[in-house]
Amino acid sequence: MPDMSKTEITPATEAEIAEAYEWNEIIDSVAGKDHLTGLPNRRAYERLISLEIERAKRSDQPLSLAILDIDDFKQVNDKYGHLTGDLVLQELAKIMKDRLRKIDGSARHGGEEFTVVFPGTSLRGDESEKNGAVHAAERLREFVAKNLQVEGQPVTLSIGVAQWRKDETKEDFFQRADKVLLEAKKAGKNQVRAAN
Repeated sequence: MPDMSKTEITPATEAEIAEAYEWNEIIDSVAGKDHLTGLPNRRAYERLISLEIERAKRSDQPLSLAILDIDDFKQVNDKYGHLTGDLVLQELAKIMKDRLRKIDGSARHGGEEFTVVFPGTSLRGDESEKNGAVHAAERLREFVAKNLQVEGQPVTLSIGVAQWRKDETKEDFFQRADKVLLEAKKAGKNQVRAAN
């Protein structure tokens, strides 16, 4: 058995510290990613929305949230198989990465449901309404319907959008967006609805 009283402990070098931080980033990355789509997962969304709410409070800037649901996704899985369903999820994730702003935080919330956090973005935007979260969600919905198909049938999205209210919890914020998402589905799907 070695004599521990004579064991020297040397301080870590900068390179060793940097390597440790790099590994922690990798571990965080793996833990926060959806394995199928490569998007952040629900856990990462929870961290992101908490951070963005705190930022909105401090900066007095707007914050909006969209919840997207693929219409009739169960039928895609049932008719064409889960591999095709997985491809649809992957393609939608790719479209979201390509079509949304870099500052927008998209995530796979679970199943066929995705979230997009729009920092510094109000529900309607300015007078033209072309820079608001509703407009961004509508552009995404239209692009997906035109460009993502399964056996010639368009893949469509129902989307609910809400703007954060001061002192609203993240759970209440999510519930308001989810409520209008359900309204969009009940009203015929393939549409965007905004919360009051």
